Amino acid sequence: MIKSEDKRYYFDAAAFLKFYRDETGSIKIRRLVASASQQILISSVTILEFVNVILKYHRKGHFKKKTTRKIIQRFRRDVSINSKTRPFTVVESSNTLLITAKIILLQYAYYNNIESMDALHLAVIEDLKSKFMNILFVTSDHGLISVCKKSNIDFCDPETDI
Repeated sequence: MIKSEDKRYYFDAAAFLKFYRDETGSIKIRRLVASASQQILISSVTILEFVNVILKYHRKGHFKKKTTRKIIQRFRRDVSINSKTRPFTVVESSNTLLITAKIILLQYAYYNNIESMDALHLAVIEDLKSKFMNILFVTSDHGLISVCKKSNIDFCDPETDI
């Protein structure tokens, strides 16, 4: 069994959002972040998708402008690059990320509900697996979970696991 201090966690945007918004799985995500021995990994894909979702919630009236600004300010503080005291760190993507994502999309999207951003997250995970021995993908996206099961990617769903 892998000790929790040996694991590196990678959050997709759905998991990352649970840190900032109260929804199913938020308490588990906050506990995981608080107890992690190393910074949680996110990517530029996570950031782009997260900002898009926050602004979409604002446009749909789920967040007032003040709430939207506070979430974005807190997010910016938490993701300060090269800061060891922040809970999250942004990993650099490889030059082959888009090529890998396209291959993943062509391999899995015929029969699994994944989209281009999902394929990009999976490509990031593939890249991280070459850098870290024990990487755990944290997602509650059912399409991503289905692909993780088929491609032997370790994952946990904050809405049911952890």
